[in-house]
Amino acid sequence: VGRGGLAVALAHLAMASPLGVCVEALPAGVDPALAWFSESTGRVLFTVDADHAEAAAQLVATHGGLCLGSIEESTEGGHLRFVDAEHGLMLDAATLRGRFQEGLHGL
Repeated sequence: VGRGGLAVALAHLAMASPLGVCVEALPAGVDPALAWFSESTGRVLFTVDADHAEAAAQLVATHGGLCLGSIEESTEGGHLRFVDAEHGLMLDAATLRGRFQEGLHGL
């Protein structure tokens, strides 16, 4: 995880794949803005095959890590979806690419 933090890393993942990224959890007790946009070092984002997801989540947990969600089928050619008890948000890859390429020019 680098420039822009976790949110940007997940957006890049969604834009690079025809699959969807579904985020179902964030670290407990961490300010959401810090969890999404912190550029601190030592964080890694990776995916594993669904057949190995449970074992990977257990291994990551033994090192203080967290399974954030899953990869899912996408009819939009890729998407990024956030799901929690209070909010939900889904952005298709085309929208993500447009915002990424446009930058802050519209402000």
